[in-house]
Amino acid sequence: MKRPLKIPSQTDIKEQQKAVSVAAGSVGQTPVPEQAKPRPKTVALKSGKLPQIFRRLSAIGFNRASDGRYVNSNPDLNIQEIAWEPDRIVDNYVWLFVTARRPFAYAAAAMERLRQLRQARVELKLRMAKEYWLKTIQPYIAGRKLRGVELFVAEDAWYSLRTAQQDTADYKVSVDALVDFTQEKFWQPEELCRDENLKPETLAAIAAPLMLKPKAKPTPFAAIGVAHELLMAAERYLKSLPEQRTGTSRGYHDLGLALSPVPFADIKASNQTNSGKLPLLPGVHEKSRELSLPAFRAAIKRFFEEKTKKPSQITEDEWIREGARNPAPEKEGGLVQHGSGHRLPYQEYLRQPAEALKDALQDNWIALQSLCDLRRQRFIRNWQKQSRAGSQKRRKTQNSRKSN
Repeated sequence: MKRPLKIPSQTDIKEQQKAVSVAAGSVGQTPVPEQAKPRPKTVALKSGKLPQIFRRLSAIGFNRASDGRYVNSNPDLNIQEIAWEPDRIVDNYVWLFVTARRPFAYAAAAMERLRQLRQARVELKLRMAKEYWLKTIQPYIAGRKLRGVELFVAEDAWYSLRTAQQDTADYKVSVDALVDFTQEKFWQPEELCRDENLKPETLAAIAAPLMLKPKAKPTPFAAIGVAHELLMAAERYLKSLPEQRTGTSRGYHDLGLALSPVPFADIKASNQTNSGKLPLLPGVHEKSRELSLPAFRAAIKRFFEEKTKKPSQITEDEWIREGARNPAPEKEGGLVQHGSGHRLPYQEYLRQPAEALKDALQDNWIALQSLCDLRRQRFIRNWQKQSRAGSQKRRKTQNSRKSN
């Protein structure tokens, strides 16, 4: 299986810039031999230029390989092969991996522009992920172990936070933006698993005082019946807890859970202030945790309609290339046809948001991973809106002070 191409780090970019500068300064001196072994060069450019580049490559004799690479049919020319990957941080940029004999003088400037964009973007993404965790997840799970949907939503946010922090490794970001994962408030969510040392009798004894006190004192026979019911309930509860999963077993379980339906009724119940649960789709304002059923039906509708209308972030060329690289998508989380194990055709992949919206509104449920994406999107949009409003207010204050 072909490994994914490596997106350059800031260190890689600096080395590329140095190589380009040296090569540019040697123009007019000893030429590079035509028989020199081609070396990979890295170039950054805006993704909108890709279709034009691909058309030009096909026109001048490049052949498109099954994994999406373009290979020159003439081995004597400078450029031998071109592959590409989308930038993970800046949406409208891609990386070209060009196997060529000589470097390109313009590469340094292009990579510097992208470096500056990435510098600002990685810090912004980290700040948003940090706020999302602290405002919508951590307060509701502190001191608790989680299971099922709650655990999935919390871990989805935690892994996003960890990834955002890892993306800053090659960049200088503000100290206050960084996350200290040794602090309790940033600990990874814990799964509530079966504990062989915990006995049903212990749970029943703990639960007994929590039961509502009856107005009339029960008879000994009735009291024993209540105790027996508590004991049986405790036994059923312990049996319902999963055994701790690790490695591949955990991965398969999470993949199945990501595609599982979450009923609207469960979402509404979790949003209630006294639910004691993590709100699955809360209101975007801190004082309005509860969201009415019509309101989150409207939110779900907007979410899928936007995904249907906007251009896909994955082009057909990239979809085909990833399919060639990953022949077993059902084992690595790829999108597959139900029951077949085969990768979805690209056009069917594009139709998925519209079909998901139809299913959601018709059957009153949403897939768990889509719920996580919607939850995060709503928070980030409101956070950005508030940030812009705050910036405008500060600018007005500064201007009024200057005028006075």
